Amino acid sequence: MNKVISLFSALFLCLVLAGVFTLTSCDDDDDGCYVGHGTRFVIVGYDGKSYYSSNLSCWKESNTGVTDHLYSVASDGSRFVAVGKNGTVIISTDGGETWFNSDYSGTFHLNDVVSLGNNRWMAAGDSGTVIESTDAGDSWTELTTPHVANLRGIATDGNNSV
Repeated sequence: MNKVISLFSALFLCLVLAGVFTLTSCDDDDDGCYVGHGTRFVIVGYDGKSYYSSNLSCWKESNTGVTDHLYSVASDGSRFVAVGKNGTVIISTDGGETWFNSDYSGTFHLNDVVSLGNNRWMAAGDSGTVIESTDAGDSWTELTTPHVANLRGIATDGNNSV
C-alpha cells in the first residue's frame, strides 16, 4: 500500500507542478472539504512539498519546514513520517497539517519508510542505509547492513518484521 501511495503522490505532485491539476481552495468551514471519521491522506514530493486531504478531492498545502525533496511518507494511524534527500526525516502528529524534524542527522538520501507498529519505524536509502526508530520516529539509529547499493524500498510482512 505504501508503494501505491508513493506512486500516487509522485503523479499528483507532477500534475500540480505542471499546472495540469489545480488544488481546490478549501475553507475550514467548507463541509465538502473534510469528511469521514478522521481519515487523512498525505502526499509529499519535491522541494519539501506536502499536501493533505480528508476526501481526496480537496487538498491543502502544509509547510513542512524543509526544502529538500521528500521521497516517501507512511502512517501508523496516529502520525505520518516522511523521508527524503540528505537524510531528511520529518513527522506530523496532526494529519499532515504541521511537521517537525526528527533528531536524525544522516547525509544519505532516504527513499522509503514503513511503520512496523508499536511505535517502531524503519527507513531505507542510498548506500545501503537502513535506520530504525523505536520511539515513534523521534530518534533514529543506523543499522549495519551488508548492502552498499541504493535501497529504493522497504516493506513489512505485517508481523512487525521487515
